[in-house]
Amino acid sequence: ALWASAGAAGLLVAALGLPLLLLVIRGESLPFPVIGGRAQWEAALTRMVEWSNTGGDTATTGDGYMVVAIVLGLGVLAPLLAPAITTRDLAAARRAGGASIGWSAGIAVVIAVTMAVSTLAYERALVGKRPEAVPAFMLDAARAGGVALCGARADTLAGARAACAATPGFTGVLRAGDLAATGDFLLQGLPALRGFGRAFSGLASAGLTAVALALAAAGFHAFATALGHDAFYRVSDSSAMTSRRLAVTRLLLVAGVVGCGLVLQYASPDPRVLIGLAIALCASAIAPLLALALWPRAESAHATIALLVGLAAAALAIVLHGGVPNLDVYARAAAIAAGASLLSGIATSFLRQADPASHAGAFVHSVLHGETEVLRPDKGA
Repeated sequence: ALWASAGAAGLLVAALGLPLLLLVIRGESLPFPVIGGRAQWEAALTRMVEWSNTGGDTATTGDGYMVVAIVLGLGVLAPLLAPAITTRDLAAARRAGGASIGWSAGIAVVIAVTMAVSTLAYERALVGKRPEAVPAFMLDAARAGGVALCGARADTLAGARAACAATPGFTGVLRAGDLAATGDFLLQGLPALRGFGRAFSGLASAGLTAVALALAAAGFHAFATALGHDAFYRVSDSSAMTSRRLAVTRLLLVAGVVGCGLVLQYASPDPRVLIGLAIALCASAIAPLLALALWPRAESAHATIALLVGLAAAALAIVLHGGVPNLDVYARAAAIAAGASLLSGIATSFLRQADPASHAGAFVHSVLHGETEVLRPDKGA
């Protein structure tokens, strides 16, 4: 899974970087503060912010909850990924950390520049033109929800003309304010907007598809491992043979894939809402338990109470909101549930006298002072 993710990231960088490289070879300046035109970057950024607010998802007081929820959700990944990225020594860890930061920064820059170039190209292609001159690929993108003309997802020339005619102040040609685009279109649409051909468009789609498949595979593997190995071997039967655990893990992996396929066959959930739900679950159920693992007084009973309180608080916050929950609702529920769960775990730990010789105290002491092997080796492998 790790090598597949690395390959998918490399394909995505190549798909997005090659069009930018061609622009540099042509002598064009890329819109980015450090490596190109700062004025172009600011113009593209301003336009993207306006487009992001077109759908009504403007900034609200819930942004603070969103930040807290994302921090808690990402913090859960650290102990889960640590066994897969453990290095041999400190020097190797520093090299790996530097390389990962460098690659992450590079991918972020490529994505940002690609979206900025697409924004300027999209605006240049349509501003001052009549709605009848909209290219066919943009109508296809509007049909898929990627662009909007005059506030409407018009997928025909007649629909675009009618939507713009109903817009106040429209004089027959498109204005900058009549346009809008999603991040998906800006990320994948650069080859078509700059006329690089279908091969580059297909390469960009392949790169994003590869990343999506790698992330999906990682999620399925984590699900199957958590239930087939950790819950089965660590909790249920520590003497189970490796072949038996492997068979259960693979069965759960297949069941997870089939189950998700059946759900997607009859429903089309918003990926952003699913991501928000995942972050809410991590922040309300897993993050408090990780924090309690470093609290010497906390025992298994206190962790169980904290888990139940966190899930109940998250469910209550979502139910009290009413209606269909969105990203802001999940973020608010995650922040509230995480606080309630952690406080309940700490509070209940004071209901009984602390045992200096408890396993929890010994574990925390080992983590903080590095005197013992904290991770127990898998005896069944």
